[in-house]
Amino acid sequence: MGTVDFYFENGYDVNSHDCDYNNILRPSGVLRYLQETANLQIEDAGFGYDFCKSMGKAFVLSRVAVELCEPIYAYEKIIGRTWACPCGGVSFNRCSCLMKDGRVAAKLSSVWALLDFESKTLVRVADSGLVLPRGEPLVLSAPLKFRIPKTPSLKEAGTVKAGYSVCDRNMHINNTRYPDIFCDFLPSLEGKRMAQLSVSYLKEGHLGEEMKVYMAQEEETGAWFFRTEIGQDRQTGVEARLLLADL
Repeated sequence: MGTVDFYFENGYDVNSHDCDYNNILRPSGVLRYLQETANLQIEDAGFGYDFCKSMGKAFVLSRVAVELCEPIYAYEKIIGRTWACPCGGVSFNRCSCLMKDGRVAAKLSSVWALLDFESKTLVRVADSGLVLPRGEPLVLSAPLKFRIPKTPSLKEAGTVKAGYSVCDRNMHINNTRYPDIFCDFLPSLEGKRMAQLSVSYLKEGHLGEEMKVYMAQEEETGAWFFRTEIGQDRQTGVEARLLLADL
């Protein structure tokens, strides 16, 4: 574990309990290994969760895009790499990848913000005090920004409760849990894997809250689109685009 040139890396043995009935790493598992590497870099820089909390601040994820280049199987050894990218304003841009046998198996692009709880404002990157080496952003097939198409229209698929199994120490659904939540509403994924994932996080689902899930499949690309709505005022929680591929 440590920084090499501009990036930080950490090795992992893929936990079998993070894998699905195809014996491949679940979509949420892919996101967790990628994000855990970023968390470790921030902790190593002395700017981790507890430090930020003591300062009345917290990092929040705005957008993420993931491209899975090949499946990752139980017990395989992978290396997570992560680095800060050129930033501006209040956007903390970051890329990460998972290496397997010297190949890029998965790559991620993300946008974060540092929230000041007291003022309810976002902290500018230049004023944050966080200094990290920066590298160039990755190019992904999965879009970081996307729009849910008007046709076919989204249809209600079901309801999800923000319960113990998906919530973290912030008392809301952890951002890495959403991909598997959405996959629960898809037809059988036997013989399938995630190829692309894009998520826009707009409002947190807090512990105990229920959210309605809406979904539709785009005929032209085969991509699945999702939206969650929270509360009686139907505020949008997250929006997502998920594309599958054959194993």
